[in-house]
Amino acid sequence: MTHLDLHRFSSLQEALHTFIGMHGSSIALIEADRDREKVRMDYVALDEITKKFSMNLVHRIGKNHARMGIIMSNQSKWITSAIGLFYTGGTLVPLDYKLTPEDQLKLIRHSQIEALVTEFPFWKRMKTADTDGILEKIHVFVTEAPEKESFSGKTYRWESMDASNGDFALIPSTRETVACIVYSSGTGGTPKGCMLTHNNYLSQAQSLSELYPIDQDDTYFSFIPTNHAIDFMCGFLLPLFFGSKIVHQRTLRPEFFASTIQTYKISHMALVPMLLKTLEEKIRTKLKELPPFKKFITNALISINAAVTRKKPWYGFSRTLLAPIHKTFGGHLRLIFAGGAFVEASTAQFFYDLGLPVVIGYGLTEAGTVLTVNDLNPFRANTVGKPLKITQLKINNPDNQGIGEVWVQGATVMKAISMPMS
Repeated sequence: MTHLDLHRFSSLQEALHTFIGMHGSSIALIEADRDREKVRMDYVALDEITKKFSMNLVHRIGKNHARMGIIMSNQSKWITSAIGLFYTGGTLVPLDYKLTPEDQLKLIRHSQIEALVTEFPFWKRMKTADTDGILEKIHVFVTEAPEKESFSGKTYRWESMDASNGDFALIPSTRETVACIVYSSGTGGTPKGCMLTHNNYLSQAQSLSELYPIDQDDTYFSFIPTNHAIDFMCGFLLPLFFGSKIVHQRTLRPEFFASTIQTYKISHMALVPMLLKTLEEKIRTKLKELPPFKKFITNALISINAAVTRKKPWYGFSRTLLAPIHKTFGGHLRLIFAGGAFVEASTAQFFYDLGLPVVIGYGLTEAGTVLTVNDLNPFRANTVGKPLKITQLKINNPDNQGIGEVWVQGATVMKAISMPMS
């Protein structure tokens, strides 16, 4: 497997431009809508379309270093738009498409973005709610709009980008330049814009790539929205750095979740704990429904696998011993990343015993993706793992049970100044 060296890059755009240019005809992005494939893009095409968007963005706005928001569900245009923005030396503001139009408009105003990429249905809802004309003051690129829909002013059809808008130029940034402003309300309260630098992301990516290197044969299922920290890192940056594939499924309906994993031979994915628990319950139900003798044999094989892989995963052994179970996951699934909420130890142990390790991490938006992560060496179901090498943790003023406030410092911690909502 390839080992990354991100220390030589000063920015995300420099790293992305370099790695995208290295992987040629390898498949980069696949987008499925239910059981129909909409997009299959290799790295050559990805290189072309990201540069095209970059040139069009500069042409429309009239300058580099723009601040641009994205409000989209999981799809290839999320990634191509983000890369194009980074190429201009700009700052990305990823916003949650599940927010109400009113909340989205508040964040658009507060973040002071100059451009926005969004899907047609989200744009229509925001337009209806936009009594203050916020959208009229910024450049808006609308994707997948009906042919009969006409746009005026600073609103454009994303697909109508002109390839002749000037010459492409990669605009440099420093490691301390803000790459993204990510809004988070933490445990509650008013959202705050966390200012994360290129160094934050490159340091996090370097650290995680050393723990979990992947290669061109691997395929990541981007199921969690890309505006979330875990998918931004694991379902966007890292796969493109390594030259592997990213699969998006436009619907979140569970029946297509399983078929996507099988069809595209998914090797990595991230799940929120609630979905992981739901998946566990479905598997347990199917195991209970087996005929008595088959149930006895299956439980015995699971016990054998658990004993043999107690200290570390052995994928080939698990896939052979528990082939029917692994075939339901496409036969290639190697790692499930989980975080963002509490993961029950029994759930993590259940999947590990099946030969499907769940990598549990602990982190927060203000410090990139994760501060600690389970490195599976050895696997433990009841822990969020050890701090990354680039992270220092301290429990401040612990009580007699060792419980206190978590203090952290390190290369992934955001700039000291955040952007609180007024």
